[in-house]
Amino acid sequence: MEWKNRRNPLRDEDYQGIADALGDDASVVETVIADRERKLSGHVEPAWSVELQTILNRYDSEEERVERTGYATAFAPFVAYVKAELQAYMSACSLPMNDERLIEQCLSAYVERLLGIGLKTVVWELHVARQAGSLGDGDAKRQLRRYFELLATDEYRGHMYAKYPVLLRFVTQTTVHYIDFVKEMLDRVSMDRDELASFAGVGDDFRLEDMSIDRGDAHDGGRAVAMLTIGGRKIVYKPRDLHIHELFAGLVRRCERTKGFLPMRVSDVLTKSGYAYEEFVEHGTCEDARQVERYYTRYGQLLGLVWLLHGDDMHHENIIASGEYPMVVDFETIATNHVTMDMPDGTDADIRVSTILRDSLASSCLLPAKTAMSADGTSVDISAFETGEQTMPGIVASPVGLDSADAHYERNAVTFSKDGCAVTLDDAVVDPYHYKRQILQGFRNTVAAAMTIDADEWDAMLSGEDTTVRVLVRNTSAYARFADFIHHPSALKDMLDVEAILENLYVYPFRDKRIFASEYRQMLAGDIPMFTAQLTGHDLHAPDGTTIDGVCERSVRERVLDTIGHLDEQAALQSRIIRNALRMEPGMEDAHPTASVSSDTDAEHYPIELGTRIADTAILQETDGTVSWLTANRSDTMAADKTVDERYEPGAPTSGLYDGMAGTGMFAAELYRRTHDERWRDLCTRMMRSLMRRKDRGITYSGFTSGLSRSYCALRMANAGITSPEARRCMTQTVRMLPAYIDDMLPKLLQRDNPQPSFHLDYLTGAGSSIMLYLRLYDVFHDMRIVEQTSRLGRTVIRAFPETQRNADESDDMPYPTGAAHGLEGMAVAFWKLYAATGNREFAEFARMLWRKSDARRSGAKQEDAGKWCRGKVGVLWARNELAATAGADGERFFEDENGRAFPDKADITALLGNADWDDDGVCHGRCGMIDTLISIGNANGDEWYRMQAQRLMDDMIAQARSSGRFRLRQSREFVDLSYFQGPVGVAYTMLRLNDPSTPSILALETR
Repeated sequence: MEWKNRRNPLRDEDYQGIADALGDDASVVETVIADRERKLSGHVEPAWSVELQTILNRYDSEEERVERTGYATAFAPFVAYVKAELQAYMSACSLPMNDERLIEQCLSAYVERLLGIGLKTVVWELHVARQAGSLGDGDAKRQLRRYFELLATDEYRGHMYAKYPVLLRFVTQTTVHYIDFVKEMLDRVSMDRDELASFAGVGDDFRLEDMSIDRGDAHDGGRAVAMLTIGGRKIVYKPRDLHIHELFAGLVRRCERTKGFLPMRVSDVLTKSGYAYEEFVEHGTCEDARQVERYYTRYGQLLGLVWLLHGDDMHHENIIASGEYPMVVDFETIATNHVTMDMPDGTDADIRVSTILRDSLASSCLLPAKTAMSADGTSVDISAFETGEQTMPGIVASPVGLDSADAHYERNAVTFSKDGCAVTLDDAVVDPYHYKRQILQGFRNTVAAAMTIDADEWDAMLSGEDTTVRVLVRNTSAYARFADFIHHPSALKDMLDVEAILENLYVYPFRDKRIFASEYRQMLAGDIPMFTAQLTGHDLHAPDGTTIDGVCERSVRERVLDTIGHLDEQAALQSRIIRNALRMEPGMEDAHPTASVSSDTDAEHYPIELGTRIADTAILQETDGTVSWLTANRSDTMAADKTVDERYEPGAPTSGLYDGMAGTGMFAAELYRRTHDERWRDLCTRMMRSLMRRKDRGITYSGFTSGLSRSYCALRMANAGITSPEARRCMTQTVRMLPAYIDDMLPKLLQRDNPQPSFHLDYLTGAGSSIMLYLRLYDVFHDMRIVEQTSRLGRTVIRAFPETQRNADESDDMPYPTGAAHGLEGMAVAFWKLYAATGNREFAEFARMLWRKSDARRSGAKQEDAGKWCRGKVGVLWARNELAATAGADGERFFEDENGRAFPDKADITALLGNADWDDDGVCHGRCGMIDTLISIGNANGDEWYRMQAQRLMDDMIAQARSSGRFRLRQSREFVDLSYFQGPVGVAYTMLRLNDPSTPSILALETR
């Protein structure tokens, strides 16, 4: 079908769904698309076309010419029409106002709306005219003036209008909506004059002096927030119901009756039917340190209030620091609801974790958190907590050089400030992290106050059937991107192209696709989609009066009452979320059990203790037999000075072996192998089922860090005697998809100017561990096609390697630092093992070349990190042992003599142990990496001395952990930590290896 060839990624089965949701006949739509010139019988001119004729007929370019306004000259008939309509309205209006100034302000805002739609097209046509020679000679500024002269002619504008009929439709809709919006707003101000005079405190001095329009997105037929200046007082007009503002104020007043709860300030509001006026809140500075402390205590109280009402979207634009009071200036989502989604790519257990976080302070935007803004992972902090400038990636193209004919669009990063929510003292911005204790105490104040409110009071507060809340069905930035697409000149020639773009809205997983249909229609009408729900209802309401029934599983009232019914338990979780976000150190009684060590912890019992704690905190879902956890995942960002800002974001665990479920699954499989306790079998089975139901789209196919690493979990389960259909399917699927995996990896490996050249090659994050994985699968399936494909991958790595080495001598850290994870040493291990499996001399020579290069780099290095496996001397020792222990073809040894060995004798190892400055106790950066390496050396040499050194190192580590109450690990102590390489799972597994050295080494990706 022609329909299915349109520009979008929709599946075949989606098209009938789109037609059904929009109420269209799919066969008729297909006919229109196939024959765009054909006019259907019974066709009626659309309303916008009639309005367009009215606008154009009213315009006389000679008698009613609007003074030229640059690029807006392209829309002169529309600007003239709006000016005439508003002049006529205001001259007949009895409202005291500054007519001339208001008309100027209204026209300015209107022109901005038009340019938001059509500036790209006008700039595009500027280049068309320039290339055609229509702008004459001269510099770019003179050519631009000539272009504006062209725009002022009826002939040129008529040509442009005919070329872009969709632009005409959008501009006409915007014009009609804008006039209606302004007239409606002024009608309301006139009708409410007496109440507004009292509200603003201006008495008989009522006069509308200024009007700043479009202080936010336009919804519901072009309606937007406006700032009105009446008698010298600023008032915010909001064209929507704000009874929720009154509910919040009532809750605050009730909490203020509780001892210890600091008085809050809530802006005054004058609520009307469907619209409201709010007090304008100005930013103010604190006068002394005590005020700053009270501000952050109140901020904590605000955290509690927003959480109780299930509010969200309290980002930096919605909170103003007004002296010692944090004040909400947009109450739309101070309470909110959520629509039901279908999540085919997730597990029920993971969805449960997402739901817990959705209903928590983690989603409030009041706590520091990074929000992803682009597909490459670029993120910004939009919260009302952290201050300082933030840089948004160039998602939407913006105009550049508009003052000449060289004008064009670029996707440049945009910097925005958060001055409005910044607390200041003595003209300096206060660091909010210095007031963690006050924030947490403020939250506790709110919880204590909530406990004094009885059921009848809650019932009365939440019974307002007329109270509505805004429901954000998707991130509003997504709508801005769609608007950017449909306003591109290439889409403004044919409405079918606009529809094809907007049909992509369908793929969002709303269970009820009527939501998509409403989004689609609202965007066609030029609005940013908006939905509301009643406080007590389960339905969604669109601005046009459409009701989408039953899409909210629970009403806001039901959600709030459920939270109140479990206040102790839920408040404890929120306290953990606050402490984690603010990077607070919990007291030992508050730390999560997986972060704690008892005074009698030992290497024999700790693995079972940790496994039990992990199992006890698991979120089990019987609907699909899956499991998940509420974990804190590393989310580091790097500053301009190369310092790392270490963060932990709460969420479901990752899939990878490195720090997620696959590594924990291998740990649980080993516990089952030793104990035959069915609990570990069940946990392994659930984890594998969960891993197989996830749709991980990692940027590498690493055997450690991507979803592909689940295959190791499957292999370990099989070797531990755990029968699982999912585990078998995992292995066969990986083998079956091997050619496709490699086809996908090859262009990444050969990519030039890769900012991280080792990223797709090294042992930890790239092709090195993939090679190891495929060789392990060959041991299971004995299918030579696996070896053939793995060899293809190896040959491509060899081709790609020289490119990544171009700048290798410029830094000791990049692209290949010393060590196993990211260095040449780890790659040498992978290729020597590939040689051992294939007998291909090319791989042997490459492995030897890698070792020679790494040896030369180590010899010239000024300093090496002794205590790290990933990028230090421990990793070199590990690689030396793996190479020495692996026989190549015909029994060939990697090291023919002592030359090239990193640690030829025990004295050097003893020196390493004595000089190492261990970063932590983990596998990747700390002592457990060394312990694991020593065990492997002992196994290879049959020498008990190495295991004894490992035991001494373990004893020292446990002694220090007993003293401090925890192991030294890179982890959040508020949530379960499933990390193998940097968390307690790696510590516990290392203890299992020490207790039984035959236990497979995960560092070497052994499975048996």
